[in-house]
Amino acid sequence: MLIGLGLLGAAGRTDPTLNAALRTSAVLTMLAMLYVIRRTHRSFIAGCFLAAANLVLELFRILAPTPERLVSHELASAVFYSFTGVVLLRSIVRVRRVTSHTISAALCVYLIVGLVFGILYTAIDNARPGAFHRTYDHPTLPQESNSDLLYFSFCTLTTVGYGDICPVHPFARVLAIFEGCFGMMYPSILIAWLVGMYIVHNVQRSGDAGS
Repeated sequence: MLIGLGLLGAAGRTDPTLNAALRTSAVLTMLAMLYVIRRTHRSFIAGCFLAAANLVLELFRILAPTPERLVSHELASAVFYSFTGVVLLRSIVRVRRVTSHTISAALCVYLIVGLVFGILYTAIDNARPGAFHRTYDHPTLPQESNSDLLYFSFCTLTTVGYGDICPVHPFARVLAIFEGCFGMMYPSILIAWLVGMYIVHNVQRSGDAGS
């Protein structure tokens, strides 16, 4: 679901069909994230509240689009995905036995981080036009900037850095530095540790079954 949302976002919003598919995918992703955190009652209630606030702001943005409402909706989306990502990460580090589901959850957190930074970059670009320098023609409509900045986010997260988009605003540069550092350390530390523990647990389970 997260991969689909990222692909649709990177495809752009100029096509009405893609735009509708993107909004539908965003709603389904929110429902899926709420389902994942449902076991923790307080987190689930807080997640429902954040999701409802996000949907209300989305409705206001559609009915009466303004730059302020657009940025507010983007920040609400970033807060929701950040919250669910933190809840998911907390459950990962507390697990006693690493399974394939644990590793999948860790990969989901990685994708959520890329999505959150992409949304934050979009909010900065809409609040401060010109915060990002592009080496190509860019649509003038604010809502169009989501696609290339989501692409920029995952390029930064994976430390690819093609150079076709560069942060100019100081806050955008700070976010890019944090995302690049996270993109290098998260897979090499946490995911590598989880995979190692997963192998150890499987070896121990095979040894117990053999004895």
